[in-house]
Amino acid sequence: MAQAVSELGEIAFEVGEIQQDLRSEQGSTLSARRRCIRSTQQRSSSMAKVEIYTWRTCPFCVRAKRLLDSKGVDYTEYAIDGDNAARDAMAERSGGRRSVPEIFIDDQHIGGCDELHALDRAGDLDPLLSA
Repeated sequence: MAQAVSELGEIAFEVGEIQQDLRSEQGSTLSARRRCIRSTQQRSSSMAKVEIYTWRTCPFCVRAKRLLDSKGVDYTEYAIDGDNAARDAMAERSGGRRSVPEIFIDDQHIGGCDELHALDRAGDLDPLLSA
């Protein structure tokens, strides 16, 4: 019960931060966002390749990216807002899932935000990231 209350508190805090993050991103245009798709070099050769499909205004996407950022993970972000072809490509890779975020680690489909956080709580995310 205490863990559930703690997680609810974390979620409420994250929602506030996500809303603030979304307001700060409102000024960026879709075309600028696509040109600035986050693509970074892997921090080291021992780090896994992480890819995440997102929408700019999706709170679950922000939450998933925040977890990856907190772990110091470099990832490639595909902002697919309004891009049906990119969404179709994402759905093909993810076994038909069309919701965002969709996360891949070393080309293995992990799922969305909930699955990413579940892996982290179970202690299974860090080994995947350092593969």
